This record gives sequence, C-alpha cells and structure tokens, in this order.
Amino acid sequence: MLGGLLLLAIGIAGTSSVLPRNCPISVGMAFWGVAGFGMGVCFNTDTVLVIQSTSKY
Repeated sequence: MLGGLLLLAIGIAGTSSVLPRNCPISVGMAFWGVAGFGMGVCFNTDTVLVIQSTSKY
C-alpha cells in the first residue's frame, strides 16, 4: 500500500510539472499514468484488506 501511495504522490507531482509552458504535455500524460497505476494498486490492496477484516458469520 505504501508503494502505491508513493507512486500516486510521484504521479501527482510530475503531472503538476506541465504547468509551466515549456514542458511538453507528453510528460504530464506519462506521470498521470503513473498516478493512475498507484491509485489502482492502493485501491485493490485497500479493498482486499477491508474484505479480510470483516467478520465471517
């Protein structure tokens, strides 16, 4: 989960690098993909942890 959060933070920081006009948009798109991958890793891990923590009847 920490790895996914780290990827998400790197992706968000990298995406904000396209705010200056001299940075190509493809850089922002690549970092947006990294952020999406990190979010997918965190979401799946979090879902599995929640399902495992529920009580079984």
